[in-house]
Amino acid sequence: MERVKEFYLNSFIKEYSDLDYLLYKICYHGAPTILRLKPASLICFKNNKSIRLKDVWDEYRDELVDIIPCSHYELKRFDIGVNVLFYQEEWLKRLLKRNDVKGFLRSLGYGEYRNACEALDVLIARYKEECPHEIGVFLGYPLSDVMAFASDKKQSSIGVGYWRVYSNLKRSKQIFKLYDQARLEINNTLKSGIRPYQFLRAI
Repeated sequence: MERVKEFYLNSFIKEYSDLDYLLYKICYHGAPTILRLKPASLICFKNNKSIRLKDVWDEYRDELVDIIPCSHYELKRFDIGVNVLFYQEEWLKRLLKRNDVKGFLRSLGYGEYRNACEALDVLIARYKEECPHEIGVFLGYPLSDVMAFASDKKQSSIGVGYWRVYSNLKRSKQIFKLYDQARLEINNTLKSGIRPYQFLRAI
């Protein structure tokens, strides 16, 4: 079980309430976004035998607006889970206004979206069947790597981390390291006894 594994690795979370655990998942998996190193992070909350995390999300999601230092948007719901995009609103707005990004998304049918919410609505519609390749743009992956991954040419990647890398591997590895450090920083902070709620309210 995912949560059992986390108990083994991080025994401090075994005393968490359901809300604490939900916030822990957001803190850990969304660390680069919460610490403003990345425009957005995608997190899946699932129901399983260990904890019904989708149900916990549904119970507390409205309260999270006043707790989490970023915005969130549900991209897809399914029987046992929900995929939620957590994002830094101003950063995502700037990213989606870039001419190269707008041109790429326009080629995929996004049209002349007027704001981030309109672009996210198109992403949701395209997500109904399968996860669209361009989600990497929203997550802050280099546009060249997103386009190469989506290409029919089936180019060979030169590295894999938070995304598949097709160029500038050195720079990508530096970014991966920053993201890993963000997770470690948050994990160590919570391990010291600070609750996820306290941590998020202090940012």
